[in-house]
Amino acid sequence: MKELSISLHSLWTIIFLSCAAIQSPSGGPKDVTPPEIIKIMPPNGSVNIKNKTIEITFSEYLDESSIDKSLRIFPKPINPFTINLKNPKLIIFLNDTLLNNQTYIVSINRNLSDERKVKLEQELQFAFSTGNKIDKGLIGGKVHYKGSASVGLWKIHLEQDQNFFYKRSPDYVTDASDNGDFIFNYLSKGIYKLVCVDKSISGVPLIPDKMIYGLSSRELLEIGDQDSLIRLNIKIPESFHENKIEKATMISKGFGQITFSKSMKHWEKLLLIEFFNEDSVKINLELFKDLISDNVLNFDLAKQDLEFLDINYTSLMKNYKFQKDVGKIRVYPYSKLDSVNLSILEPSENYIHNIESDSIIPLKIIFSDLILKEFDGDNLTLMKDSTAISFNLTINSPLGINLVPESNWEENSSYSLIMKNSFIKPLYVNSLPDSTIKLNFKTSKFKKFGNLMGSIENVPYNSIHLELISLNNPEKKYKTKANSKGLFRLSKIEEGNYRLGAFSDEDSNSIYTNGSLYPYRPAEWFNFYEDTIKIRGNWDIELDNIKIGVVE
Repeated sequence: MKELSISLHSLWTIIFLSCAAIQSPSGGPKDVTPPEIIKIMPPNGSVNIKNKTIEITFSEYLDESSIDKSLRIFPKPINPFTINLKNPKLIIFLNDTLLNNQTYIVSINRNLSDERKVKLEQELQFAFSTGNKIDKGLIGGKVHYKGSASVGLWKIHLEQDQNFFYKRSPDYVTDASDNGDFIFNYLSKGIYKLVCVDKSISGVPLIPDKMIYGLSSRELLEIGDQDSLIRLNIKIPESFHENKIEKATMISKGFGQITFSKSMKHWEKLLLIEFFNEDSVKINLELFKDLISDNVLNFDLAKQDLEFLDINYTSLMKNYKFQKDVGKIRVYPYSKLDSVNLSILEPSENYIHNIESDSIIPLKIIFSDLILKEFDGDNLTLMKDSTAISFNLTINSPLGINLVPESNWEENSSYSLIMKNSFIKPLYVNSLPDSTIKLNFKTSKFKKFGNLMGSIENVPYNSIHLELISLNNPEKKYKTKANSKGLFRLSKIEEGNYRLGAFSDEDSNSIYTNGSLYPYRPAEWFNFYEDTIKIRGNWDIELDNIKIGVVE
């Protein structure tokens, strides 16, 4: 038997096909070896092919139920091809008339498994041509997505096809690898468009308002006979809407909350929020951020007696997607009859207060409901062991107070906060249930911080925003904007390992924009610096002329 080699592309992988003895699995150790191809007819790269039969021999018996979802031929045949399994040989018959001078691609994705349900290690592709050459165009890149992703590629034939290509099935489909890499080999000269989706909706026409998808930063992908476009980066958003209101509710008689699906850290720039009573008369209510959840906004109804409250919201940013076709949510008065007492949300049990050596970090005392702005400081005591600690208090929100000791906290130490219920008075609920409350908490080690500065090059965009993302906690991000010369600086970064990303803020909203299928608007460009950045305490790190890759 002759040995055969299939090349996907040297940038990603080379899969070697070799001879093997074939037999159905038997007893013994658990089979964990994925099936491999050992022979293909016609061989990969064959030209001037007229025969419409394809034979693929595998290294072991296949699970017949996995074949239909794993095998694709591109360009997609008009008439479905016929599959005949003679384990371990797979025989495919093309029912269409073969097109002249056409490169056909046979793709086997990772749904294919052997009889023991061990799946193919990675997607395989091979090609043959009815003409005298194999098309060698290539498009590849990386999908950034938490789930399993699939990539669709459309060849654009007419000008109107540029706008409505997504209404038909993609001409080519491939699954991204576990780390997001994808590649389309053997492409003919032409103009293409690319869309990434969750693997569950792979290969189907797209409905923009009903499906989550990711787009390239290039509106059109044009390749010649042997051109390659690589290092395309596509991000699939986590949810359909960039942000939406999940609920609005009254926590007590006058205290209400609006919960969003994502952070509202800079809500004033993103949304206009207005309140109206049952007579459609606008009323002015205090709206403020929550002290614990950054996706919650709070409001004070100010003891107004209403049948209901309408909350209207309007996006202030041109390209900021916010819950299409919905601009109002209605809230009804608090109706529970049970008596409710004020409680302390933070510091909670086993709370650790993170501290710094060069600044005194306030201890936030956060309550469950709105409080009066006056307090009786004599009814609050801060203790370390048996020593009373002097401190100052300030109201930082209608929900909380900041406590700042006159001298800095001691690291790795135990403290107690002793509060009498007469210390603070709530607006809408009863006082703290106990006459005296003792809260124990500890301080951390002093956190150490460093700085990062540098310059970027080879980025063909004017407005570049940078994000330094913690590898241990991706929610921890430090953001800045590079100036016109590509210079940037990030200050007071906590020690740790980070990844540096950048995106082009084309719409000037300081937020990465994913683009849209209709009307078509490409996503904003983004990429990552290849090396991990290690921040050390009291160190300045300089990265001059760093390259955050571009499409090649």
